[in-house]
Amino acid sequence: DFLFEKRAPDSKIVIIGIDDASIQKIGRWPWNRDVHAELVRYLGNTPEAIGIDITFSEGSGKSDLELANSLSKARRVILASERNLVPVEILRNVADFGSVDVYPDKDGVVRKTKITGSFDQKISAIKSPKDWIRINFAGPPETFKTYSYADVLESKIPVSEFKDKIVLIGATARDLHDDILTPVSSGVSMNGVEIHANIIDTLRGGRYLENEVAWQGALAIVFLTIITFWTVIYLGPKNSLLVTVGLFALYLFYVSYSFDKGIIRGLLYPPSGLILGWFLGVIYQYWSVN
Repeated sequence: DFLFEKRAPDSKIVIIGIDDASIQKIGRWPWNRDVHAELVRYLGNTPEAIGIDITFSEGSGKSDLELANSLSKARRVILASERNLVPVEILRNVADFGSVDVYPDKDGVVRKTKITGSFDQKISAIKSPKDWIRINFAGPPETFKTYSYADVLESKIPVSEFKDKIVLIGATARDLHDDILTPVSSGVSMNGVEIHANIIDTLRGGRYLENEVAWQGALAIVFLTIITFWTVIYLGPKNSLLVTVGLFALYLFYVSYSFDKGIIRGLLYPPSGLILGWFLGVIYQYWSVN
């Protein structure tokens, strides 16, 4: 997790956040769908795509028709589905939808996601080489450009700001509890909509993270064990410690470099080879002398 370094995210991906300020201005959540219809109408066909990370799974009367009319005039809109909840039929008739489900590991941290049929794949319009991918996070929470929902709705943000952009609309207010821990959170949860921004960024940039091939890890263990062993033999236990520390630092650099290239190297077993090699060298020297 600590190998992630902040980088510039895809500038084409922006977020319109349902933040605390917007809730204070517009009213208690959930809002009438007329509000969302007005926002989509304002954006029009300016963005390349609009992803709405809100589940419209229950009918809402005339406002559904209003929202459907707005969606039909946009260039491309993807709605959210969650588990077995899909958008109501009138909205499905005018817009595609995809799963926004997230899959945290046992420690409650989201590191990977299922891509096939997902909200993110449909927005990015990119076919992933795998069904599941690791998310290559661009940085900690609030790395992506984010606008307040109310500011956009009140035309305080020129619509030209969204020209040919991928616009994601979703909750950023903490009270809406649409957030979860990520490897780059530093103890602060990331909003669901920004997690989706990172997934789309991973797909669009082809920034896939893959575990190293097993034989490469085994080779690293053997190599580090052997080279440390012979260092002890030639330099002695005390003098070889400095070389061993240097090899460890060099391996960490190699791991970091590989991570930037999309390959995840082992951080436990290969460095253990350094310790094993040093102790074997010490034991061999002691045995030889005695």
